[in-house]
Amino acid sequence: MIPDGPGVEPAGTTPRPDVGLSPPPSPVPHDSGDGVTTKPASELCSTEQSGSRPAAADQGDSTTNHVDPISTHTFAPGALTRVRDRCERRRSATKGGNDFCPFPTVTAKPSWIDQQFDWQGRVLVEKDQQSGAKPLGCAWFIGDVHGDLVGLLAALEFIRSQKEYRDHDIIVLLGDLIDDLAESHEVLAEVSERLQRDERLLVIAGNHDVALEYCDERGFGASVDPSDFSRYLQQLWECEESIREVSHRLARSFIEYIANAPVALFLRDGTIVAHGGVPHTDMTQKVLQENWGELPEVWSDFIWARLHPRAKRRIAVTGTRSRELGAADFHAFTEVMGTKLGFKPTRMIRGHDHIDERFEIYGGPWKGAVLTINSMSWKLPREIGVDGPRDPCVAQWRPNEPIQPYVIKLDRAWRAGLQPGSLA
Repeated sequence: MIPDGPGVEPAGTTPRPDVGLSPPPSPVPHDSGDGVTTKPASELCSTEQSGSRPAAADQGDSTTNHVDPISTHTFAPGALTRVRDRCERRRSATKGGNDFCPFPTVTAKPSWIDQQFDWQGRVLVEKDQQSGAKPLGCAWFIGDVHGDLVGLLAALEFIRSQKEYRDHDIIVLLGDLIDDLAESHEVLAEVSERLQRDERLLVIAGNHDVALEYCDERGFGASVDPSDFSRYLQQLWECEESIREVSHRLARSFIEYIANAPVALFLRDGTIVAHGGVPHTDMTQKVLQENWGELPEVWSDFIWARLHPRAKRRIAVTGTRSRELGAADFHAFTEVMGTKLGFKPTRMIRGHDHIDERFEIYGGPWKGAVLTINSMSWKLPREIGVDGPRDPCVAQWRPNEPIQPYVIKLDRAWRAGLQPGSLA
């Protein structure tokens, strides 16, 4: 394991001026590879925008204020040094072939999960306080990482530097740890080590995570494109045994781990947490079944489905994993779940779709009920826009309060100096 660096210094957060929650109308986004929509900054609500919030006619009344305006955080030199040092130690351990800490086994679930959540198949539902469970006080969310070690470490450093952070807070990774950028192994090693330390860290299954496969006859493969990490693992057959064995064992332990990881969280204040979307309207009868969370055809939409940022309804297309839902489809699902769970979901935090500004608050028919975040600190090869650094986004949740997204402003020259390149 890599030793921890010095303690984290508290740092404040400077809010930006109010931003509008409704993104402007835009053409149909570009679709690349596995169906990930990539959107240029001009199509999104700008983080530099100032002014007051849109009127209630656009956003609904105060009960639909699900997400606070974006806030920014600029790292102090000490924080940048800690991220750089941790990054360099992790890279050095990987090159030395001694960077192996397997993901926990299925039987090694941390006790805190069962204390605060009920398992319904692959879905976690926050326990009712009447059952004696301690309520969740605060949760932090990290979006798609996609092999970006610097983005992951910057997000973790930011969260732990906040004066509001407490050891009993949970940190949720919204999936897609691998592919695209060059350090999927290092990302997995960092996450697995923290899980083995029994930190209050939770990984939600993303589509690139579940698509990674292994069999003795053919080795590694993936049912998604791009699949850079599986190609990298296959190329290691030609490398020295120590490095190959470490990466292969780590990847196989991750495959086993993610096959049993939760695909969604339901929090009692009405928040849904997942990588992708929610079960489409053609799954309603199966959602009502007692074993709904065990049915792959149901929970697949949590991983693969997309929420169209402007549409009210989308057809429940069969035969494809990357289905789309509109706002009315989403709300139809929340009505069903309100009956099933005894509390009605009203909002969602997710990843999956890649956004140049690394966050989007869905306006229009969604009325601000969906927040999408990414935590990559570099432009992915398949994204639209100018190559170079990006500012990762994380989010903070407190029960019955608006979700607070944060953009982490990284020094551009500093970030470029840590860029290892792409596997593509």
